[in-house]
Amino acid sequence: MSGDDAALIRRAHKVRRLLRVGPTDLGPRDTPGLPGKTGPDAKAWSREAVRRLGEHLGTRQERLFARAKAGVDRRRLLLVLQSMDCGGKDGTVRSVVGAMNPLGLQVRAFGPPTEEEREQHFLWRINRALPPAGYIGVFNRSQYEDVLVVRVHGLVP
Repeated sequence: MSGDDAALIRRAHKVRRLLRVGPTDLGPRDTPGLPGKTGPDAKAWSREAVRRLGEHLGTRQERLFARAKAGVDRRRLLLVLQSMDCGGKDGTVRSVVGAMNPLGLQVRAFGPPTEEEREQHFLWRINRALPPAGYIGVFNRSQYEDVLVVRVHGLVP
């Protein structure tokens, strides 16, 4: 194994540790990370917080795109939204992602696999939907669901 391979494996293990979630007592109405004191109008607080976040994200998106166009960087960002139906995915796309420049975005929703997609490896359509360098991709339903649902329902071998 080369040094590059070993470094890649170490990095993958680090990412797995960072993303691992243990048992939790959170319920469907819980809002982890939301400050306890948002004031009398939580929706107004939320709109203002999203507006500020949108300005920050727009600046970062512009840098990401410019660096890719200049050939300095090949990075891209993938935002994966996963929740049950009526869980706020579309609202997140409208409010948060909608604050960014649509020319640098690719938003994809995944429904049941088509005949062509069923003939391929089960992650083929996910791979085809990844954003190019400099872009932000949004998966409105994740490959987790794609992997789980197609396996549970036997849609692909």
